[in-house]
Amino acid sequence: MCASKSVRRLRTLRTKVAAATAVLSMFAAGCAADAADKFVGTAESPAELERRALELWQGNSEQAAAAAKLFEIGVAQGRAVSQWALASQYREGHGVRQDMAKSFALMRSAAAQGFADAQTVLGWMLLTGTGTARDAPAAAQWLGSAARQGSPRAFGMLGDMYLRGEGVAQDFKIGHGLLRRAAELGDDVGALRFGSMSLFGLDEYRSVALGVFFLERAADLKNPEAPFVLGQALLFGKAVPRDFVRAAHWMQRAADVKHHYAMLWLSELYAKGLGVSKDSQRASQLLEAGLAMATPRMKNDFAWQLSVASDAVLRDGARALQIMQTMLQEPSAKRPDYIDTLAAAYAEVGDFESAVAAQQQALTAQAKLPPNAEQQAGMQRRLENYRSRKPFREELP
Repeated sequence: MCASKSVRRLRTLRTKVAAATAVLSMFAAGCAADAADKFVGTAESPAELERRALELWQGNSEQAAAAAKLFEIGVAQGRAVSQWALASQYREGHGVRQDMAKSFALMRSAAAQGFADAQTVLGWMLLTGTGTARDAPAAAQWLGSAARQGSPRAFGMLGDMYLRGEGVAQDFKIGHGLLRRAAELGDDVGALRFGSMSLFGLDEYRSVALGVFFLERAADLKNPEAPFVLGQALLFGKAVPRDFVRAAHWMQRAADVKHHYAMLWLSELYAKGLGVSKDSQRASQLLEAGLAMATPRMKNDFAWQLSVASDAVLRDGARALQIMQTMLQEPSAKRPDYIDTLAAAYAEVGDFESAVAAQQQALTAQAKLPPNAEQQAGMQRRLENYRSRKPFREELP
């Protein structure tokens, strides 16, 4: 009897191995659809079928298309994981044609079954108006349900909503507590937000030790913004003592994950030998790479800081002028705030005639936009500075 069972088990195992080999051969030949059909015939249970689909989902477009076919079977059976996964595919357009309405409908079905991951994403979709009309109160309800099940990302998103008073009554204490819980549970965005709030937020919630700890945790969780936030705080000595060596370390961590702004600042550190050995070639490489990927807004902000930083060691007017002159060759870049930065760069290098002319141009361009008294007044003050042959200075960041 035992021998007979062993033989049957061996035959079953051989059948499964043969089937799996056939499926892999289909993928090798690019026949994803046939492979999906084959999986349907070999899967032992709906759960096994779903598990195979989840493995395929992370692959190339052919494999993702096969995963979608398998998820459709799970959806027909009312399986929440399949609904959530196929909704994600429709949202991303991976393996299927992007369809936000279908994504929302499937995500709502999965969320209604109590699946926390789906509730979290559904909350985000309602909050941002993705695939549906924007509905912040409904978003808060779904995120609250997910948070009660322990979803780290839901805690973080809900915490931000309480801080802003969006969809819920504004409550900084509740928001702070929710963000901390998200950070403690390992959500990288929650750790970034809580760390930043602890370093730079309201006095009653400020703690340098907690801020640094959770920003470092966020960086270890692969959040691309966290090492830059730490690096910038150390570079400018904001909330923490200035430390060029540690600033360079964190800027490098951010640059390693292609943070364009970090590349730009790291290029300055190498150019000046701040916290690292001076290396002009490395500085040029980082600057070129950063500028190639940076947005116009990012370039403008970088040039502004190089032009107006109150600390001379952080200023580099010649670099700022080069960046802005190149950027403003594009007609679409001729915005008043960008021309304002150009004027500040001229003033920093001592060319006050050009600074005055550029600032007047910025004021003229600003006057054509909807009224902004604060912006207009700031530009006017800077114009008077330049007429008096004085550069503009500002505490940064």
